[in-house]
Amino acid sequence: MSAQNVIVYSFQKLEGLEIIIPAAFICDVDDHGWPGYIQANATMDIISSYGIDVENTIHKELLEICYDLNPVQLEKRINKNKKKPERLSVLFSDKSTWNLLQSIVDKKLLRLLECVKEHHCYICYQLQRNIKAYDFLLTFYDGTAIPQLQFTKTQTGVRYELKISVGEETVIPCKTNISIITNLPATICIGNVIMPLASVNSAKIKPFLKQESVFVPEKLVRTYFSQFVTDVIGKVEITADGFEIVKYSKITKQKLFFFLIFLKTNGLQILSLSMKFLLLMLRPLEREKQNCISEMMAKLWFMSALGTLKKKMRLLIYYIR
Repeated sequence: MSAQNVIVYSFQKLEGLEIIIPAAFICDVDDHGWPGYIQANATMDIISSYGIDVENTIHKELLEICYDLNPVQLEKRINKNKKKPERLSVLFSDKSTWNLLQSIVDKKLLRLLECVKEHHCYICYQLQRNIKAYDFLLTFYDGTAIPQLQFTKTQTGVRYELKISVGEETVIPCKTNISIITNLPATICIGNVIMPLASVNSAKIKPFLKQESVFVPEKLVRTYFSQFVTDVIGKVEITADGFEIVKYSKITKQKLFFFLIFLKTNGLQILSLSMKFLLLMLRPLEREKQNCISEMMAKLWFMSALGTLKKKMRLLIYYIR
């Protein structure tokens, strides 16, 4: 690396598209040795003219990631073998193609983050030519951000809130500067600190970046929760107001799974029998209102408080032939 210039990486938003891609820039160095302003894009054919040698360094891999994720290369990858190539904006309008592109980007961005963190490279968010890189350098949080869900039942529906726990601090997304970096696994940036977000994909927090809560009308509750909430039940902390759990003596729903495994080693035969038992017993608070809201919310509260009710038994029977 040249004493006068350094490579700085940056997360850049693709214009008009909800996706982040990495970029690399050559920045000058200030009197204190910190990265200053952008001098040029950092590509393999340009960096040598700035006295920067990346051979046998982590920067070679990072520059390759940036190249692979630039819009032109992404278009080529998705349009491969197509008779009529389409622009990235058109490709993103198709849900299945969007999922494919996002997974490609996520995988490479996670690798870039791993390398940047391990090798103490410089990284920013939305670095521009008139911005001094040093003033916007990002750092890494050692732990994991934990989402917290809150549901409040009203007469007309359910109010849904999401907050994020970072250490001992509780963050309200709409009142904090939060940027989404990867979708799954989720990585976010709060202020200038990069951190993984546990248990959910980043799409789950998008509605709460602009508003503190989402109101779901009663007639839409079942559909909304089946599409956006039920996949995180048992994975995150959930609190709910307006519901209670009542235990019945009669089993209303149950599932029993059997798993058999036979092993043989050194003349010893082993039979492993595993059983998983799932039992759910729920009742909404207001008996006269046996509606989908109370049923769904009782289930959410119950499964969050106790985790999924799985009782595991394992019976090992050993015998020698």
